[in-house]
Amino acid sequence: MPRRGVALVALLALLVAAVAALAPSPAGAGARAAVRPSQSVPPPKAWVLADADTGTVLAASNEHEALPPASLVKVMTALTVLDAVSLDSTVTVSELAAAQPAMRIGMEAGDEWPLVDALASLLMVSANDAAYALAEAASGDLEGFAEDMDALGERLGLRDSTFADPAGLDDTQSFGGGSRMSAWDLAVVARNALVVPEISFTAALVEHELVGPDGVPHTLRNHNSLLQQYEGANGLKTGYTEKAGRCLLATAHRDGRTLVAVVLGYYDYNGFASWLFDQGFARPRDDPGTGDRLPEPAMLTVDARQRAVDALPRILGRPVLATRGPGEPATAAAEPRAEAATSPGSPGAVGDAPAAEEGEPVSSGGRGRRARVRSRSASSSWFSSSRSSWRAGGLSSGVAASASGPSEPSPRPAGGGRST
Repeated sequence: MPRRGVALVALLALLVAAVAALAPSPAGAGARAAVRPSQSVPPPKAWVLADADTGTVLAASNEHEALPPASLVKVMTALTVLDAVSLDSTVTVSELAAAQPAMRIGMEAGDEWPLVDALASLLMVSANDAAYALAEAASGDLEGFAEDMDALGERLGLRDSTFADPAGLDDTQSFGGGSRMSAWDLAVVARNALVVPEISFTAALVEHELVGPDGVPHTLRNHNSLLQQYEGANGLKTGYTEKAGRCLLATAHRDGRTLVAVVLGYYDYNGFASWLFDQGFARPRDDPGTGDRLPEPAMLTVDARQRAVDALPRILGRPVLATRGPGEPATAAAEPRAEAATSPGSPGAVGDAPAAEEGEPVSSGGRGRRARVRSRSASSSWFSSSRSSWRAGGLSSGVAASASGPSEPSPRPAGGGRST
């Protein structure tokens, strides 16, 4: 080729490179650019993209196959715990919980952990010891907790899931061989988690500091790196086992709109979720998607139920919500009664149901949870704790500064088959 022709080709190549470099990133300034997933590698085992505000399923593949969810099940674990136990509680650690493998926060048998700190350890660094301790606190034992998870799943509208191990373990040492969840059900769980501030706030943290019961300080650095890689990312959970593969339950908020992406069994779950989010945010809000719709959120924590009771007009008295003890059937709550015009001792007077003590947490179904959970006299509110030092990642305002990395040396445990 003549020298002049070579020069023209080189100049054209430089112009093309310059145009590509000036093109804006679809993920926003400073964020990871989503690229179309490679066609040369197997696709995810299952995935879902849904609008969290409307419940519309925008796109999905293999969404109803029940698969090992790895640590994504811990979001359901958190929902089940908060359905039964007040946030202002302490959790006593059993020998079984303390013996769980990495990932773990380092709980010791007999320790008493504030529930808020155990919850942060569960959601941010995927602590298996915290998952077992919380499950036993809520339901007395793992079998009872699995039953309570199944019952809550039915209330939330899950279709395909069965629950066993609260940590997401699925090997021969796991409880009941591990849980199974579909991508569709995980999207439903995510939609409910977003309306529970104790979960949605915690899952959006990039970093949180706490002091363990032994006085040792811990710095929790969220394993969910998408919080710092995608503009607007604000949750929820990562997971890995050898059987499940790499899994992600992600949420992102932009321009007053929140999307949920579920990716099961894919090597680059951050890249795939980012690509899904870009496709979703580019669609109009009234996009019908697949025509499928997730059920409306039905989650109401025990603390929220207690606040609803406390807000009742005093003229109705202090009604007591239904509770049940180990092995007992659920009983209906007493009807609130108006105060009688006559005195309690006069004919026709109606006695009030026993009033709950001021500030006493109200529990719903569960097995022996009072044996492991002790209410704290001082509030351990997640938002007012003086020991809380955090940086929120990827809230509606954008992406937070980078953290120094996960608290464990690797997102994959040394032992094969174990959950992150």
